[in-house]
Amino acid sequence: MRSTCCLVWPAWGCGRPVAQLRGWLAEQPAATQGLLRSLARQQTEWAETTLSRLAMDAHARCAQWLLHQAETDGAACLVQLTQRKRQIAEQLGMAPETFSRILRDWREQGLIHGRGRTLNLVDPVRLRSLTQPA
Repeated sequence: MRSTCCLVWPAWGCGRPVAQLRGWLAEQPAATQGLLRSLARQQTEWAETTLSRLAMDAHARCAQWLLHQAETDGAACLVQLTQRKRQIAEQLGMAPETFSRILRDWREQGLIHGRGRTLNLVDPVRLRSLTQPA
């Protein structure tokens, strides 16, 4: 049986023989370190996501996700929704209806503003407070 690997970093294709990957990594110490850092970062993000699903309620997970995605443009704190709400809700461990309802409630409360794919986080301090344990 032939061993192969699937590597998506950086622009390496799938289905390479493991021996070929090992040789490449041995010849490229900087790339090897970058790969290990990338894998460690992904593992950490996965662990944090898993723990947050266990420890945080839906509102806290949603607030944390919005704050993590936010880009500051001058005084505005904007979030571009590059994925469908269904996909975002799945990442957050909630039903799409729950995600939409939370966003609607926060619009009504003045925490966020905007429709469609761009959200303005009007009160990021208050959103951050939702991520803290009570």
